[in-house]
Amino acid sequence: MRNLFSLIFILFVFNTAYAKPTTQVMFILDASGSMWGQVEGRDKITVAKESLLNSISEYSSNINMGLIVFGHNSKEKCVGSEIIMPLSHIDENKMLQKLQNINPKTEGSISHALIQAAKAMRSKDKKATVVLLSDGQKLYKTDPCLSAKILEEQGIDFRVYAIAFGADVKAQKQLKCIADITGGTYFNAQSVESLEDSLKKVSQQIQSLDEEPKNKNLRITASEEKNSRPVRAFHAIYKVVNGKMADSTTTECYSKATRACIRHLDKGLYRVITHYKGIKKEDMLLIESDNPVSLHVTLKETGRVEIIATKNRGRDVVDAVHTLYKIVNNKVAKKPTAKCLSNRQDSCLGRIATGEYLIKTTSNSITRENRLKVVKGRLNSINVDMGKSATIEIISRSQDRGLIVHHDIYRQNGEKIIASCDTKRASTCKKSLLAGRYRVVSSANGVEKKSHFKLRDGESSRLRVLFPSTHH
Repeated sequence: MRNLFSLIFILFVFNTAYAKPTTQVMFILDASGSMWGQVEGRDKITVAKESLLNSISEYSSNINMGLIVFGHNSKEKCVGSEIIMPLSHIDENKMLQKLQNINPKTEGSISHALIQAAKAMRSKDKKATVVLLSDGQKLYKTDPCLSAKILEEQGIDFRVYAIAFGADVKAQKQLKCIADITGGTYFNAQSVESLEDSLKKVSQQIQSLDEEPKNKNLRITASEEKNSRPVRAFHAIYKVVNGKMADSTTTECYSKATRACIRHLDKGLYRVITHYKGIKKEDMLLIESDNPVSLHVTLKETGRVEIIATKNRGRDVVDAVHTLYKIVNNKVAKKPTAKCLSNRQDSCLGRIATGEYLIKTTSNSITRENRLKVVKGRLNSINVDMGKSATIEIISRSQDRGLIVHHDIYRQNGEKIIASCDTKRASTCKKSLLAGRYRVVSSANGVEKKSHFKLRDGESSRLRVLFPSTHH
């Protein structure tokens, strides 16, 4: 058994009595190269650091804070994010010292920073909030919106307040998606004043979460078994009149590991339908007054699942997305039951309803399908074989000795870049890829050339790209 913990199926440690927790806020600051861009004649990174530091005074002293930065470390190009301030009580002087040493250098990954924030806050019995400040540019090719969606679907219990600072339209949509999926708020800051105003509003919204909801008479929680820790579940509530359930819901909500579903219902009879990892549970609920009523849903019948993806006959672990579809009466459901990520550090590990599933595993645009039967009371594990790796060597030829050619590699019919590299006249680019058909878009000095190649399991191939002289 691999001793790995999934970044996607993380559940927060909690107090079943739901005692009022301390709020924790993890700031994520974009320090990728594009933050050297300017707003109102000033570097975005300088304005961002100053505004972030000034906003600290808006928070109550009982709030724990931390800081993650990405794009500042050239040694961790395209991936690395770093917790430069672990969660602790507010220390403005310490944060000032840390921020002064941050300088944008390379590309960065919001996805990696979000996952790192989830890991940092997963074992805390506290409300978890992320404040993301980014221009959404100069980012690595991972999809942060998809990462946020998977984290949210699998029970990572935090909100993301996303601030787009000097961002273009494409980046704005991506950052808004992250906020919407996690139940946070999106802010579009195109000036220094609007950034400061956005950070102030964020602090107000975060601290208002500590206020007890008023005029609410229903609290719903859910767990897999009696007296076990709460889990993230979706509750659809329908009014029942004369024994007939309404066609549409009266209200809907999620209960989470650290937060109950809290609503106000008028007097009457209701049916509560709870959905959790392929499990559907129905309960009847009677509301007789405005006095608070609590409903705890016990779900049961889940099994533990671990999924990894490897190449070269299991010797090398690869990054992959796994989508699970429930199979009932030999028919595969159209909608997925769950999604999770696995990589070199973490397997996809969590719990799901018992039964048979179709697992679609995707890595670098290659998809494999497998079936898995999930049984209660045991670890149901699967190693998805993605095939053998092969090597492509790209050589560029030109009469210009100093010409640098950039190469983007795609699957034959794919739109996502799966590898990139640069070559000069005397250098080559070598990439290890899975077997299959690929296309390459090579560019230099405004000239673009397209090529194709095919890789077979365990073999090497060579591609030559000829560029004309740019001298006239």
